[in-house]
Amino acid sequence: MNVEAALAIADNLVFAKTDKHLSTLQATIFRGAWSGQKYEQIAKKCYCSEAHAKMVGAVLWELLSEGLEEKITKKTFRAALERKGNFIASMTSKTSLSTVQSTQIQSIGELVEIDRNHLPVVSRVQSMCSSSWSTSGLEKNVDCVAIDHDNLPEWLGKNNSVSTAICDDNQQIKIDLERQLTQTLKPADQAQTREQLSSARQTDTLAKESLTYPPLLAVEPELPHDQVELASSFYIEHPPIESRCYQTIFKPGALIRIKAPRQMGKTSLMARILHQATLEGYQTVPLNFQLADSKIFQDLDLFLRWFCLNIGRGLQLPNQLADNWDEVLGSKISCTDYFANYLLAQLDQPLVLALDEVDRIFQYPELADDFFGLLGAWHEEAKNSETWKKLRLVVVHSTEAYLSLNINQSPFNVGLPIELPEFTPEQVQDLACRHGLNWNQTQVEKLMAMVGGHPYLVRVALYHIARQEMTLEQLLQLAPTEAGPYSDHLRRHLLNLEQQPELAAALKTVVSATCPVRLESLHVFKLYGTGLVHLHENEVVPSCELYRQYFLDRPK
Repeated sequence: MNVEAALAIADNLVFAKTDKHLSTLQATIFRGAWSGQKYEQIAKKCYCSEAHAKMVGAVLWELLSEGLEEKITKKTFRAALERKGNFIASMTSKTSLSTVQSTQIQSIGELVEIDRNHLPVVSRVQSMCSSSWSTSGLEKNVDCVAIDHDNLPEWLGKNNSVSTAICDDNQQIKIDLERQLTQTLKPADQAQTREQLSSARQTDTLAKESLTYPPLLAVEPELPHDQVELASSFYIEHPPIESRCYQTIFKPGALIRIKAPRQMGKTSLMARILHQATLEGYQTVPLNFQLADSKIFQDLDLFLRWFCLNIGRGLQLPNQLADNWDEVLGSKISCTDYFANYLLAQLDQPLVLALDEVDRIFQYPELADDFFGLLGAWHEEAKNSETWKKLRLVVVHSTEAYLSLNINQSPFNVGLPIELPEFTPEQVQDLACRHGLNWNQTQVEKLMAMVGGHPYLVRVALYHIARQEMTLEQLLQLAPTEAGPYSDHLRRHLLNLEQQPELAAALKTVVSATCPVRLESLHVFKLYGTGLVHLHENEVVPSCELYRQYFLDRPK
């Protein structure tokens, strides 16, 4: 049994118990353990710590223990699954088609589903027939299906290739199924049907051989939203960004600054950094600045009190602001003392603060300058203070916020900068496989020609195509229109540009040109921050065909 066959069985066992498929990380650990790799080797491939790999592995073995109903460890899981595979094959070979509407036969590495509602059925009759799967040779009553063999080739063409994990061990199961089908036909029709089945097998084999990438286990497509959940199979890593962030957050006084346009995956990465910290026993507190009332940002003292109070609530510590806030010393010193003498003093382990949507304060220049200066001072203080070494910061902001600012650089330039890139063709191919799409290189290139490697735009396309709501060709035709799946995304950009006429005119120049365009430095900085353009040295081009087509006639 190969690893993908075993993984298919494991995934179905876990799904039967938990109603959830294995995560991408669990699948990677499974493959590594199957090939005999140590956790240290697996962790490097997963871009996570060895401790985290062991933690996820322990959960995986526990899930398999429940599914297999025996104690499973990293050392024993392979033998146990091989026994399970042999048992399934043995049981399947003794099973005949029944009256159940949908019969599922799980073979080694393949889930074969025969939906009787879609079989070209003429009638169902009770008859006496011998089961070729019976070792006793006894005659028995079965509910036989009379197949309309004129429509059989069409049905086979649609349903013969149904596996998402291919291996040689499946072939005997298919042979048994085909034998069972031919037994339901009249003797005169059996020769013709066998020929049709043989042709279908050859077509299926050619299709399998043409696969560049074997599809991964298919799960229900997820409509993209603000964050890709930790357990989601649709999170695509950006090596070496994740591993670099995980290593950095474990350093005393660390500060990670994640920036990118909206819908690029910033919050998803932040959540995974927090998860890694939690696995190491760190305290973690996420704080989204979108939760604050607008009036909070209009006064530094009020804002810092709000900030301290929310961090304390996240740590489940009582409010001690009244005893630790000195109006004479000022807001920034009072805030610093509250952290050092109260919040951090209560902790025996490091604290990771993840500040999301921080760009909300960019429109309040004085507040932003004071607050970012405070974070920078704390980061520097960690070099000399054991107390401040406990504090680790993750600051997340959208570069689209630069649009309304009269600046040509980020207002916060401290710590490790992480700028999230677009997907590569290989990553888009991987994501298509995770959506159950057997795409070739040409299809990937067509999609990326329209939307580039923008994570949100790519996922929206794959979601609709995987759900068969539209074909790739239909999506490409509708993409730059108001009737397409990107209309909200495009209108948001349009609305922002309408507030900046000079910038809108600059973008119009870019999308109208047939070669890279040189713009003013400020315009380049802001347009690049929106994600609408790519840099080519000192010049810019539209980042994808979607933006070029949409903005060519807008704004008018």
